[in-house]
Amino acid sequence: MLRTGKTPAAAENALKEALRDRLAPAGDVITRDSTLAELAAAWKSEMLVDEKLSDGTKRTYQDALTTILRGLSGVRIVEATPAKLHRYIQAVAQKTPGAARTARIVLKHMMAHAVYAGALTSNPVEETKAVTPRAPNVKALRADDIATIRDLLEAWDSGVDKYKRPRNGSVRDTMDMYAATGARTSEVLALRWPDFSFATEPPTVTLNGTVVRGLDGKLVIQTRMKTDKSHRELELPPFVIPMLTERAKTAYSDLVFPSAVGTPRWPDNLRRDWRAALDGSAYARVTPGAFRKAVATLLSEEMGAEAARDQLGHTGFGNLKNYVERASRGPASASAVQKLVSK
Repeated sequence: MLRTGKTPAAAENALKEALRDRLAPAGDVITRDSTLAELAAAWKSEMLVDEKLSDGTKRTYQDALTTILRGLSGVRIVEATPAKLHRYIQAVAQKTPGAARTARIVLKHMMAHAVYAGALTSNPVEETKAVTPRAPNVKALRADDIATIRDLLEAWDSGVDKYKRPRNGSVRDTMDMYAATGARTSEVLALRWPDFSFATEPPTVTLNGTVVRGLDGKLVIQTRMKTDKSHRELELPPFVIPMLTERAKTAYSDLVFPSAVGTPRWPDNLRRDWRAALDGSAYARVTPGAFRKAVATLLSEEMGAEAARDQLGHTGFGNLKNYVERASRGPASASAVQKLVSK
């Protein structure tokens, strides 16, 4: 095999590329000259039948893929250098760090597919920098804040919806559940009455599902959760029991917080009503996720980081920094430190 170039180095590189192309598996659809759009289609067909991935994860990857192809669809695999991919990922990170992290994961899977197909010898995404999350500045809600927010939500719930139907505590009651458990919105909206045990002391609830948008675009309850620690049984504080008792009396669905027709409620619809209830107040920017931080901060202060970790369903302590407010004052250490100089 002979290849030429303007310089000996260029000729050598041309020869290496020709040898690499010759050694690539014959008949593969994906080649070095395939576009990322073609690569994405090939990878997606395998990803969608991967039984190790939940439908929620597959949906997340599909959405990220749509975004990636808006900017990189025409780029050939051979042109997808670490530098080019790094610039794209960091550009996305300037607007949405979370989306950039997902985009990097998807690109990494795609390029691994190209390696397996023989179109590349190494994965260029491996050489890009990971997206550094912004340093968290957690400010947790306290009891006075929560009382005021609850009053605002209760005022909203005392009205009627656009169909002139009473709202029946649909937003206020979910807030009580957030405050009682620190659970995610997707976990709260997936709760069913069999998940509760009111006969124990204290009563408990088992979180064993999340509401997700399926591959068909419909909302479903997924029992496959993020990690094994996400499946957890939590004690219920006394303040939430009267609300649950009243809802049980008028339940028209197996779900605790269903839609008006008894199906799983869309998280976006709940968040829309939440924003409307707090609009114009000092708490207009408070989201349901703030209650997860409030519970984590309180438990960390009262019972330690391990209790906060287990309540939230995390596998380690690293992610707690995103949920626990950092103490502005050091520990009550005066008497202990005094021992350093006492005779």
